[in-house]
Amino acid sequence: MRLFSCLGAAPRPGGAGTSSAARVERADASGGDILSKKKPGAGADAAEALLAALAGAWRLRREIDDRRAGTAGCFEGVATFVPVGAGLAYSEAGELHLAGQTPMRAERRYLWRVGAGRVGVLFGDGRTFHDFDPSEARPGAVHDCPPDVYRVAYDFSAWPRWNAVWEVRGPRKDYRMVSRYEPA
Repeated sequence: MRLFSCLGAAPRPGGAGTSSAARVERADASGGDILSKKKPGAGADAAEALLAALAGAWRLRREIDDRRAGTAGCFEGVATFVPVGAGLAYSEAGELHLAGQTPMRAERRYLWRVGAGRVGVLFGDGRTFHDFDPSEARPGAVHDCPPDVYRVAYDFSAWPRWNAVWEVRGPRKDYRMVSRYEPA
């Protein structure tokens, strides 16, 4: 099934599956690395650097391929990372388009934190969602929510554009969700 885009644009090169190594470079003129290939002791520094680089507003486009239902959808909106306590409050808001349905407003909230050299992503109410090591060549995580399993792969190689690809499977779920972020 071919996914449709909210803007009618085809996916850009450098999207999911094209990363050779996760690298994030400073958006400023110094050009120094924020993240680099995995090396001993890099986890905590890379996690803190990633959170610092994420602070701000991002344009978000998401494509959803629901293989079980045989339908596609998309989301277009804005995601923001706002410093709060020892991490970032993530919120997104925009319009969700699902095949055969009236477009609807959609929102989501998470908390991103650094802990033990990893980035921890929590639900808005503080429950653990997943964590990942941003210094890995292909950072990713698994969230086991019986009977469903959620797998995410992050790609920061085309910074400041980045994406998250979710594969969700279970007895009632089978979908792929690709979220693409770029500076707002």
